[in-house]
Amino acid sequence: MTDLNFNFLRRQAELYGLSGRELLDRPDEELAAICNGIGAQWMDKLSIGGKTFSDFLNDLWPNWVVCACIHDVRYHLGGTEAMRKAADEEFRDNCRRVIAAQYGAFDIRRWRGWWEARAAFKVLRKCGEKAFNTKVEASND
Repeated sequence: MTDLNFNFLRRQAELYGLSGRELLDRPDEELAAICNGIGAQWMDKLSIGGKTFSDFLNDLWPNWVVCACIHDVRYHLGGTEAMRKAADEEFRDNCRRVIAAQYGAFDIRRWRGWWEARAAFKVLRKCGEKAFNTKVEASND
């Protein structure tokens, strides 16, 4: 896994006005233990062309790494299933903010990127539960 430059990611989060950017206001060592970029940590065991699968995804969507780091912190903090869904929606919406800042309204790359963000959201909803730090809600009984 390539080391992430958290100062750069913090600046990106501010530049794009990403939701949850305050979660990156932690020591780099703490973020390094939580954030792996795009993809689940188990993906670091897979390789494509001599790179971990996460590094492959980070290279494919380099401007989404900051969105993934915010998402990784949300998953690390955990909570209820509703909080997990909100974290996944925030990831999708943050990716769309980045895409909108990069490409004009009539640029086909913008629409392809929005579709890719939607697809990533669907994968998170289907496969992300094991990575989320679920905390059981207290019963009123």
